[in-house]
Amino acid sequence: MILPDLDSQMIDQIVRNVLQRIELGETRTVNASPANHEQPSGLSEEVTIFSDPVLTEKLLKSRIQQSGRIEISQNTILTPSAKDYLRLERIEWTRSSSSTPQSSANGLSQWCLLILNDAPRLNSIAKDLKDCNTELVGSNTEAVSLAVSKICRASACGVIVCCENSFEVACRANRNFKVRAVTVDNIKDIEASRRQIDANVYCINSVSMPFYVIRNLLKGIIPTKPALTHNWSD
Repeated sequence: MILPDLDSQMIDQIVRNVLQRIELGETRTVNASPANHEQPSGLSEEVTIFSDPVLTEKLLKSRIQQSGRIEISQNTILTPSAKDYLRLERIEWTRSSSSTPQSSANGLSQWCLLILNDAPRLNSIAKDLKDCNTELVGSNTEAVSLAVSKICRASACGVIVCCENSFEVACRANRNFKVRAVTVDNIKDIEASRRQIDANVYCINSVSMPFYVIRNLLKGIIPTKPALTHNWSD
């Protein structure tokens, strides 16, 4: 008579243990980050929001207490070192929902401004731009690669590159058949390029230009929404 009682007690204990484990499992799913459980990089539900004008690798390291996803303001500029840090550490990040790019009529997102030279002077202009994300690049090659990538992946309706070697960047970007890159230094050039080829990449030699000229050029480019393709005239 003892063995059946023992078997019954064991079964009851097993059932209780299973139920406890199920409850613990549900708790972990809801809380996502239990106090006694460390999650690997990029999987934590904790979110750190950055709204700084410029986000550097040093600032990232000092603000991210634990591994986790981060949100970056639309107007925050990511330095190359910050982008490398996020990539190497496999940290998930997005632009904050409050500043998510609005879709244009052709389904693409807003413009992207790539700054290669003279970043401190151009940052003040970038802060006032609407419908435009800003990123720092470290070389002509990176500027070309990123501009082509954004056009081909349709992550931006158009790209503006502020650099010193504007003709080189435009020429190299035009090797991709989806890119229609031009160099501009006045409003008439913008109007002509829009009318003739519906340019989707504008290269500006910002190093040799006055502050107000750059600002006027950017304000003349950004309101446009280039088409995905262009019908060439015969």
